[in-house]
Amino acid sequence: LIVRNGKGNQSLENSFGAVEVAGNEGDVTVSSGNGAITVSDVTGRVNVKDRFGRISVTKAGQGATIVNNNGAITLTDSGGASSVSNSFGAVTVTGVRGDLTLKNSNGAVDAHNVTGSAWLANSFGAITASEIGKSLEASGSNGAVRVNRVGGLATVRTSFGATEIEDAGGVDVASGNGTVKAIGVRGAAKVHTSFGGITIENVSGPVDATNANGSITVTSNATGGCQPITLKTTFGPVKLALPGNVNYNVSASTSFGSINTEFPVTVSGQTNSESIQGKIGNGGCELKITDSNGRIDIIKR
Repeated sequence: LIVRNGKGNQSLENSFGAVEVAGNEGDVTVSSGNGAITVSDVTGRVNVKDRFGRISVTKAGQGATIVNNNGAITLTDSGGASSVSNSFGAVTVTGVRGDLTLKNSNGAVDAHNVTGSAWLANSFGAITASEIGKSLEASGSNGAVRVNRVGGLATVRTSFGATEIEDAGGVDVASGNGTVKAIGVRGAAKVHTSFGGITIENVSGPVDATNANGSITVTSNATGGCQPITLKTTFGPVKLALPGNVNYNVSASTSFGSINTEFPVTVSGQTNSESIQGKIGNGGCELKITDSNGRIDIIKR
């Protein structure tokens, strides 16, 4: 079933066989049971539904809604908010001028160049996102999550798999079993994981990092007033790097390990090699580090 250079709203239906639309002034709706669907150069909105077959949509002037069960999906150059859903097969979305909602069950998810916010979900397979203009929410069960350049807050929820975020307005990560790495966080960083190390580099806002079985390494810019820092782990070392002119009320303790600081600390109360309380600089901002089995290092950048 082939339509080329049409005008007006098109509604196309097929059961077995490919469907192709190449050029249409208006909306396009395609429904197929078993066959590939290719749609390109549509001035209106594109709505596509299939069960078995590859779907490719290019240049959807007013956005697209795509639903598939068993086949790869590619959406390129969408002129408005778009929604994509799949069960088995990879999904790749590039160039959405608006918000994006993308859900997959068994296949990789890739989303790039979205001017609005993006909501990405996957069960089995990796999630990759880059150049998200506003906020990002990514939810995965069994696969790595890799994010690069997010204008707003990057929120990630995953059970099994590593999380890597670079250049985001803020991060909020909850991982069950995987390492977490965030580099270049312009706002606050909140990270929790159970098994795997946490690394946060060049963070400008507050930090709240909790680990059950792994190390925590934080490099803070600590710019623009009070930026509270709370770090907690059970098994693993903690290393915090701060600028030389910060002001913190320090409370640090570990059960099996030692505490080392490169900053002069005005001590209040009793102190020992496994516990310290006092002030760095003039104090006033909270810095709390709690460890059970590991060394604590507070160093200058």
